[in-house]
Amino acid sequence: MHEHHYAVVSGINRYVSLDDLHGPVNDAEAFHRWLVDPHGGDVPEENIIRVPASGDTDVIDAVSAQPTADRIFRDFVELNNRLSAKLESSPESWERSRLYGYLAGHGTAPGGTGCAVLMPSADEGGLVNHVEVQLLADWYGRSGPFKEVLFFVDCCREELHLLPCGPPMVQAWRPNDLPSVVLGLAAERGQQALEPAAAADGEPLRGYFTTALLDGMRAGVDTAGRVTVPGLDDHVRRLVFRHTDRRQLASVRLQQGMPVIVRREDPTETYRVRVHFTHDVKDLVIRDDYEDLLVRADARSDTPWELSLPSGTYWVGPRDYEAEDPYCEFSVKGRDTDVHYPTGTTAD
Repeated sequence: MHEHHYAVVSGINRYVSLDDLHGPVNDAEAFHRWLVDPHGGDVPEENIIRVPASGDTDVIDAVSAQPTADRIFRDFVELNNRLSAKLESSPESWERSRLYGYLAGHGTAPGGTGCAVLMPSADEGGLVNHVEVQLLADWYGRSGPFKEVLFFVDCCREELHLLPCGPPMVQAWRPNDLPSVVLGLAAERGQQALEPAAAADGEPLRGYFTTALLDGMRAGVDTAGRVTVPGLDDHVRRLVFRHTDRRQLASVRLQQGMPVIVRREDPTETYRVRVHFTHDVKDLVIRDDYEDLLVRADARSDTPWELSLPSGTYWVGPRDYEAEDPYCEFSVKGRDTDVHYPTGTTAD
């Protein structure tokens, strides 16, 4: 279980002045099920905030309708603070931290380029309460409370004359490394995010984007058993395009930072790898070929590292790329392997 992974999940069906929707709440519930699934996100239930929304039978007005943008921003701040408290005693845990943000409902494209989810009180002729997800993602990229941030937004992006409005949060974090930010959008600028006219027999109504997204996150693994961002983008784009008769172009893209492995399947077979050191090295790391951090510790010449790894290519070297000690590559090729640092030579 990923104890340093967190999530905010929101699906909005009911609106005061706009037409009600039918899929977002079901989509949010499906995304939540993926989050807690040990074979999915494997996120602890207590690390997930499911934002309450006005129900089908609730009588709502512009004051009582839920959620509000303020509520959603406060939920993100709460998770920022939870992780920050953990990092006080374990700062190295930042390397394993991740935030998911899932929002579904009516939406628009402020300024013609962004992506905003409209809150239930939104009124096209007056106050437009919304969460501008693109600017929220930008804030996380600059402030860096989490190592990885993944936002998925299932909403329309038709243009509405709104001024882009960023999150009302103080930039209080200063990351050691550039965070990775992934943004998944249901539609391109000017397009609607569609949902079927009717659900299949016995199935809840779901939006095309979230259905394709969860399908890709469960089944869209590469030959190494990984769900990568480029692979997920290709999977989601093809399925949504086909199921909407070419009316909707979805995307899942890395906006900044190192490549992100959305999910990895446990390898069916691993091999013993022993790493030997010619001298002591401070703050050494082992990364895989996707730059995913596997090990971080001080190395001693009299104590080899022992770990289990599947076949693949790996890198060992100082966490600080500008340190004097070199970074070297080694491979595991279907058998137990001894690696000698800093030369990178291997012996079976």
